[in-house]
Amino acid sequence: MVFGAGLIVVLATMASGAFAGVTLVARLADDSFLAAAVPEDGLGAFIVGGLTAGGLLGLMLPLILLGSLRGNATTPRLSVGEAVGKLLLLGGICTYLLVVALVAAQLGRLLPEELTTLLGVFVVGFSWVPLALFPWRDIGLGGIVKKPLRPTGSDEPQ
Repeated sequence: MVFGAGLIVVLATMASGAFAGVTLVARLADDSFLAAAVPEDGLGAFIVGGLTAGGLLGLMLPLILLGSLRGNATTPRLSVGEAVGKLLLLGGICTYLLVVALVAAQLGRLLPEELTTLLGVFVVGFSWVPLALFPWRDIGLGGIVKKPLRPTGSDEPQ
């Protein structure tokens, strides 16, 4: 029951974050200083980046909150410094995704809108690969929730 409730909360925050990201980048591309930087045919690619960044932010915020609230003697909670570091890292990754989406949106100056949006999906979708290959544990930004996936008790089959 707790797993189901947690899953619903995480999915709801992820969907809300994705909608908020789309709204944010659509307004940035229409009514702000970025209006001149995002071509009309590149708006779809920029919106894909907002969708990705907002969804990632909505997914990770509850996990960081859970990691800072839940703990015991064997798996301690995240300290305030660790949680803030992870939040800053998350903000940096979301900014990186938006910059990649802005670069992908520039293809709209050369290509039609549908093709630009499709290429934007692939560019933003594969832009996380260098981030995944970075050794985050070496700089202290490893696991978010410090709980093993399987308990190490005596109830495991041997």
